[in-house]
Amino acid sequence: MPDWGMNDIFSNWVHLFWMVPLVLLIAYVGSPRFRGTMGEERVGRLLAGALPRHQYTVLHGLVIATGGGTCRIPYLIVSQFGLFVVKPVYRPGRITGTRVQDLWTQRKWGRANRFDNPIHQNALAIGALKRQLDVPDLWFHSLVVFASDSYFTGDSPEDVIPAEKLVPLIKRRGQKLMEAEACSKVLVALKDARL
Repeated sequence: MPDWGMNDIFSNWVHLFWMVPLVLLIAYVGSPRFRGTMGEERVGRLLAGALPRHQYTVLHGLVIATGGGTCRIPYLIVSQFGLFVVKPVYRPGRITGTRVQDLWTQRKWGRANRFDNPIHQNALAIGALKRQLDVPDLWFHSLVVFASDSYFTGDSPEDVIPAEKLVPLIKRRGQKLMEAEACSKVLVALKDARL
């Protein structure tokens, strides 16, 4: 019969204690929440340094009430050139999907994962903003930004872009759609509507 001393039992427990946090960390890194955080952080870094603050106001993590609940908008950029509703997506691999499909597919390492169409998610966010702000449709620009090494098989919809193209695309939309006073009113209304 083996002689189990206190040191052996203690060392076995020590190994168990470092393995549990490691398993939890691995599970978190593979989770959709972590991927969402990574995508949002990358887009946030791009926006923070590239858009002039006197022309663009960047709102992050905006939550507003909708008819039956709430809607979270990862990034909303308010400017005289419009309201840019930006949905970051962190899905590395090959992406397939169309504007009208409810689910898109991500293929990586021989596995296929389905996820909600981010264009539809952005459309819901824009609908909630329209009800809160009562502004024309023309003011809204929907942008889905892939903040990972992903590529579409076939043509991607025009408002689905890689992260590197986000700031140049925003700056290219240089036609003034509203006056400075209207921008201020939108920002005040968003401050009041924000949860």
